[in-house]
Amino acid sequence: MDLPKLGLGRTTLTITENTATATAGGTYEALKSGVIVSLTVGEKVTPNAAIVLGRTFTLAEVNALWEEFEISDEETYKLITGQDPPTVRDMALYGSWMQGPTLPGLPGAVTPTYQLVALPQSDTFKVSNHLRAWFEIETRPRLSADSDIFPPPGPTPTDNGMSWSIPTHLLFVSAKGSDGKREYRATGTLMRFYEQPVPAIPPGVWECRYVLRLAKK
Repeated sequence: MDLPKLGLGRTTLTITENTATATAGGTYEALKSGVIVSLTVGEKVTPNAAIVLGRTFTLAEVNALWEEFEISDEETYKLITGQDPPTVRDMALYGSWMQGPTLPGLPGAVTPTYQLVALPQSDTFKVSNHLRAWFEIETRPRLSADSDIFPPPGPTPTDNGMSWSIPTHLLFVSAKGSDGKREYRATGTLMRFYEQPVPAIPPGVWECRYVLRLAKK
């Protein structure tokens, strides 16, 4: 394939008018309008990426688009730059760790059951429309100081473990926007399973974060 004829993978140096192989100080020529239209309509790049690629751009800018999922796949990256992507992307977006909520103490139950405690709403994640996404929630002991241990001093947690859930009515996915992306957000709950009496767990013993997992359609 002749990449320069497509307006792809052809580089120029900012210090001369001559075409040359990409260097540390090099830039790529803008993609031709027909190529940009084709890539955008085919959802190979987002409209945001098309703006960047429609003018002289650097390899660093392409790498940033790649890491932010503005370029859909390795083949498109290679077509634009003439080389392999720098890394394999982690197909997930991570929210910030937050302090876990208070889990009230409860008497024992005749049969195994669970306790639900609401979490704050997640951040709003914007994801390219060529991907599909789903939420998970991660939990871990919160160890703020080097001397912290788990379980902390006091009554030992006697539950049967913790998990999480995303209530269907608290999951939101927007329509595709003008930037080629959808918005995702959710409000999850922690689930503590038990059958014997369980003590209260104060805030800060656990911490949690939302994770948005991503996959191609």
